[in-house]
Amino acid sequence: MKFLNLRLSRLLSEEHFQFMKLFYQLLDRFPAIKNLVVALYVPLLDLLAQESRLVDAERGSALSHLIAEADARIDRTIVGINSVINAGLHHFDPAIVAAADRIHARMKAFGNIESKSYEGEATAVGILIDDLRGKFTGDVTLLGLAGWIDELEAAHKAFDELFEQRNVEWAGKPDANLRDVRKQVDDTYRQMIERIAAAATLDDAETYTEFIRQLNREISYFNEHSPRHTRKDIANFAVGDIPTQTYTGEQVIVIPDVFYTGEGQQTVKLVFAKDFTVTYRNNVKVGTAELILHGKGGYRGSKIVTFNINQ
Repeated sequence: MKFLNLRLSRLLSEEHFQFMKLFYQLLDRFPAIKNLVVALYVPLLDLLAQESRLVDAERGSALSHLIAEADARIDRTIVGINSVINAGLHHFDPAIVAAADRIHARMKAFGNIESKSYEGEATAVGILIDDLRGKFTGDVTLLGLAGWIDELEAAHKAFDELFEQRNVEWAGKPDANLRDVRKQVDDTYRQMIERIAAAATLDDAETYTEFIRQLNREISYFNEHSPRHTRKDIANFAVGDIPTQTYTGEQVIVIPDVFYTGEGQQTVKLVFAKDFTVTYRNNVKVGTAELILHGKGGYRGSKIVTFNINQ
């Protein structure tokens, strides 16, 4: 009997630690096998003690949720700014089209701001605000974007303050890097598995067979249930009703409520920009518009919903 493969690098922090905890507890139930790898067993426990402290530090930041919300506020504002720009590109006034085209080109230079890391997004937004308040101020005024820029600046400031608070908080946390500790844990685990597997090929005692069977059962569970392996398909999610919208001559932007209910679980409301993003089709003219949901993070796939635009 052979050990199943577990892609340790794909496990989230909490589940990685839980698997390793189950592994050393299993060793404790098989003294003969534990004795075979005892030289690695004690270092493994020391590494897992470090990992436990680091996982607690990662989990314990009360600011993480607030930062995610502040980031989503920035993303929503960027979506709004882009909607005004896109409407300007189709305006009847050539001056407005030209202004929209200049700002559109500047926005495009940053790439997809919403998909950047926290640090990358904060840097890009700061530069963008300076540009829009500086050399593009005339275009901003012509397009009526001043209010949107005020909102973007307020959202950016709120995010920066929260992010700085978390940096100060983390400064007091353990110095070790969780990724580095995990790598050491994984290397130790693999050495132990190789040593046990080699011994099992030379000795077909039931002890080895039963140990491998029990560990494989745990590996199968983590392979099947890891969030990174089981990203939920947004195509199956419920979307709240979208009220009929009023024609304005510009793009109509709506962010729907999206809900997930797993079997035997409570209903979860997804967070825009964290769990899903949106794009649109036919959302300027009177008629039926399409809104396309795109899964993000722990969610995958896409789903099209429609809404009406009336005169």
